Amino acid sequence: MNKDYGLAHSWRKTNRFGDGQSLIGDSSFTSQSAGRSPTMKRLFPAFFFSLSVLGLSAIAQEFNELKTLQYGPGDTETSGELNEGPLRVTVAHKEGTSENGSFTTYTAELGISVDDKPVFQLVGDEQLMLSTFVQIAEMDPSNPYPEVLYSTFTGGAHCCNDAKVLTSNPDGTEWTLVEIGFFDGVPHSVVDIDQDQVYEFVTSDNRFLYKYSSYVGSYPPTQILSLKGDRIEDLSKDPRFQALHREQAKGMWNVIQELEPRQAEINGILAGYAGTKALLGEFESGMEIVKTRYDRDSDWGLTNCVGGYDDQGECKGETITYESFPKALKAFLEETGYLSAPN
Repeated sequence: MNKDYGLAHSWRKTNRFGDGQSLIGDSSFTSQSAGRSPTMKRLFPAFFFSLSVLGLSAIAQEFNELKTLQYGPGDTETSGELNEGPLRVTVAHKEGTSENGSFTTYTAELGISVDDKPVFQLVGDEQLMLSTFVQIAEMDPSNPYPEVLYSTFTGGAHCCNDAKVLTSNPDGTEWTLVEIGFFDGVPHSVVDIDQDQVYEFVTSDNRFLYKYSSYVGSYPPTQILSLKGDRIEDLSKDPRFQALHREQAKGMWNVIQELEPRQAEINGILAGYAGTKALLGEFESGMEIVKTRYDRDSDWGLTNCVGGYDDQGECKGETITYESFPKALKAFLEETGYLSAPN
């Protein structure tokens, strides 16, 4: 069990905030960034750059105040308990063996009780690598109890933080499991961005990853998700969070200026920059930068499937091919809600 860590999970279990250092754990950064140019390294992963604008000391103070259990590879203690008023959360892990007998597997078992009365039991998916993150935080003040964030790392080079939240109904008599989603990276804390005592789930918009460049060349906008009852709402456009997006845009612009215009991979960061400027209501000025700097030789993302794909990977609807990156990007931003689609 460990309560001293940063927003980015680090198997070294060190707090990455108090000293103002990188927001991502050393091991996960260096293992996936070896051999890249200094500029390209700075694009990986974009989410942690966006979090830096929240203020390292402030986040560290809030983060350490949240009741948290975290388990990772090498931990010998794999069970624990959190208490917040009448709310009690217990976590245990059942060990097993993988089908080929090569790995020890871990299955998390989470229990929630109120006033010593069990109200919810959850058995997680089997993990090939121990990675469980449980946290108590107020994410929806419309019910009498704080929420329980439950996240696990699914494994894989670029995937995935499988994040869920357990919440009660308005009168506190029933509890529900709400899927937040699968996200690039590893489990991390929720954040009270605007200091209103209600915590948000802050991530990067994964729809931008691989859309117009490789993973390392992608620099997505920040995405802010909030719990409302039994639904997850995207509050990225909320005016309360404009300062976060403005700092994100500044960071993106600094990286863009270090890159040669029209160089390979630049379209990935230009897409994120235009999306972030759209969140600020400054899309046109963002697109002026895109039009003067984009890589005209890249056809990455110029073909789009409308209607999604079937189980065989075939497009279920119309396939559209755009003549240029700026036109493809504008259509994508309309499709994803960054811009209002034309009537």
